[in-house]
Amino acid sequence: MTLRVAYPKIITVNYVQELSVCGLIKIRAISSGFCLGACNWIIETGFEKISYIADSSTATSRHPEQIDLNRLKGSDVLIMSKLSNEPAISPDTSLEKILNNIGVILNGGGNVIIPTYSSGIIFDLFDVIHNYLTSVGLSYVPMYFISPLADNFLAYSNIIGEWMSKNKQDKVYLPETPFSHPDLVKLGRLQFFPNLHGSFGSSYKEPCIVFTGHPSLRFGDVTHFIRMWGSDPKNALMFIESDFNHVQSLLPFQPIAMKIFYFPLDSRLTFMEANQILKEVKPKHLVIPHNYSNQNLSGADISMKNAVLPIPETSTTVFKNLEILSLPLMSKFEKALMTTELATQVEGHQIGGHVVSNVSAVLSVQNNQYTLDSIKLENMSKMKAQANFPHTWKAPSADQIIRVLAEKGVSGVKINEMTGVSGKGSGETIINIPSLNAKICTTQHSTNIETEQEASRLMLKQILLPLLSPNADVSSQDPSKKVN
Repeated sequence: MTLRVAYPKIITVNYVQELSVCGLIKIRAISSGFCLGACNWIIETGFEKISYIADSSTATSRHPEQIDLNRLKGSDVLIMSKLSNEPAISPDTSLEKILNNIGVILNGGGNVIIPTYSSGIIFDLFDVIHNYLTSVGLSYVPMYFISPLADNFLAYSNIIGEWMSKNKQDKVYLPETPFSHPDLVKLGRLQFFPNLHGSFGSSYKEPCIVFTGHPSLRFGDVTHFIRMWGSDPKNALMFIESDFNHVQSLLPFQPIAMKIFYFPLDSRLTFMEANQILKEVKPKHLVIPHNYSNQNLSGADISMKNAVLPIPETSTTVFKNLEILSLPLMSKFEKALMTTELATQVEGHQIGGHVVSNVSAVLSVQNNQYTLDSIKLENMSKMKAQANFPHTWKAPSADQIIRVLAEKGVSGVKINEMTGVSGKGSGETIINIPSLNAKICTTQHSTNIETEQEASRLMLKQILLPLLSPNADVSSQDPSKKVN
């Protein structure tokens, strides 16, 4: 019942399509290079960027579009998971062994079972195995793809060009199919069925190659074939998925006489590739599972081949299964959109190489989106004169102020430091300047000039302005820090 309620809420997206979630965050899917439909995710707020790397591959000879690394750059937090389960086993080596052993089994009159998912590496295998069978004179051997969704997957794979590699994308817009399996179906070399019932019984011939699920051997039509062919040593069962322990998967079927092979085709990122990607995208903070870290390895064993290594200027958080983490995102600001009417009223002033402006506006919030609009008051000039217009700046220290005053020839300066009252903010430093009949009051929140003489105020203003450099990292500052 829960699945029935949840399924209609699933939203399909295209690559780089931006989705807004409750107006709080924006989400985009980008190519991961692993298979059709596989993607990495970019999650952005007004000031932070979180990237999530799932099943990904840097292989360029397969059917998916190449992994998009450019959009992973500039991440405040990067979460990396789903690396290869068999980083020491090359997919190319496994593929060569698969083809060679298929030839041996078929020439011996046996059948081959390949438990696999209904999408993914199987689209590459159809082409590769067909070409191999043709090259060794076994083109008469049929391939069967048995899955409730076989028809849908085979048809859909030929029209979703945006998920494919460049050469296959080009074929989508030509009178040519990206994959060869439609032609194989027409020739009868590849046949697909939803299950073992119905027409499969009349079409089935031996020897043959059967692609079916599930790779765990716990459900699906693969269990039927193992029971049917498992007692004959001429037949073979080839494990190509690394997500399950093949020895444990076979336990319910023991004893078994058919040949068992484990040739994993895991094209996901190895530790070496993951480390190279991290050096390129340079996230500020990295989050990885505990088993990817080097914490359990001795110094001599640590290398780029067996662990995700620390990189300069990137902090790392390691987590264990089901552990809840608090990500290091410390922004205390929100972005607001300014209406066109208000924008035309803004007058910028250059201070220290930066353009600033006083803005008096109405702040409204709708669907978590902040908007600044002009104030509809007739007496705007009076309101502006009475308003206090704070800016966020880096406050100068008392020592800096005294040093600059001395350089400008202002002498006789005295400092009084007042301890803050508990619960009412921090202490205040008062810089008395008797020669100008003025004083400068500084706290962690503000810097104020107090004097009754306009000439003294203007002079001190010109002295202090160069010290009020813009805060380079406003996300780490208290939003109440202001300079008046």
